[in-house]
Amino acid sequence: MRIHKVVPEETRFSDALEIARFLLQAFQGDQTFRVLLGPLYFPPLPTRSTYYYNKVLLYLAFRWWIIIRDGSTCSWKLLGPDDQLVGFCSWVLPASMKPTQSWWQQFSNSVLNAIFHVLRRMISLGDGYQSLSARKRRLGPLFQEIDDEIGWLKVDRTKLARLDQHALSESLYHRDDIWWCTTMAIDPEHQRKGLGYTLFNHSLEHLEPFYPVFSDGGLATTGPAKYGLCASEDGRNLYVKSGFTHYQTCRRKLEGEELLRSIYFRTLF
Repeated sequence: MRIHKVVPEETRFSDALEIARFLLQAFQGDQTFRVLLGPLYFPPLPTRSTYYYNKVLLYLAFRWWIIIRDGSTCSWKLLGPDDQLVGFCSWVLPASMKPTQSWWQQFSNSVLNAIFHVLRRMISLGDGYQSLSARKRRLGPLFQEIDDEIGWLKVDRTKLARLDQHALSESLYHRDDIWWCTTMAIDPEHQRKGLGYTLFNHSLEHLEPFYPVFSDGGLATTGPAKYGLCASEDGRNLYVKSGFTHYQTCRRKLEGEELLRSIYFRTLF
């Protein structure tokens, strides 16, 4: 087993397709995977035809290709003896750490986004209520409600400037000021072998800590670095073992299923 960092400039569509196929297979066939990631991110799809599966696969592959090429994430692959994908972990960078792109990168990404927008509409045709566009519209308000409940989009940074390090360690940061783990997956056939812990901690060790500076007039203070993620209660042991503590659990219902979004944070001084 070896861990390989994903390089945005070297990522081809075929690489994104491999990641999408791996994640979709895990979501569809294994409950443990949903425990690791948290079910809110991608509710289980109904069993449909191969044609429908391929449409979703194409959508996810294109989406991941755009996300990786954008340079706003740090991702790692866990590869098996034959270089098959066994695990995948991805983090979103704090906003101010996102790299500045050249005009060509900006142009090519804008073209890809335009193509993706058209593609999403095309592959949603004929699927009605279960189409990707319809599911996205249903998820949008749900995500907004949860963001409002957590409150991390309305954090007043000027108030944080007046806190000491201990108080800052217990305070909620704006979402743009933390490293956020969006994806953590291990192939079901390779679970219960410590590989999840190995991959996850490798990613943590190789993330550059971000120490945000909060200011209020002439007053300024540097806060500790924070890392966050979402997991269900059954899957929290992996993250607690890595130094994360529970912050808040949001409960919602979607399509008859109760979704628990338990937020965990880790602070690094």
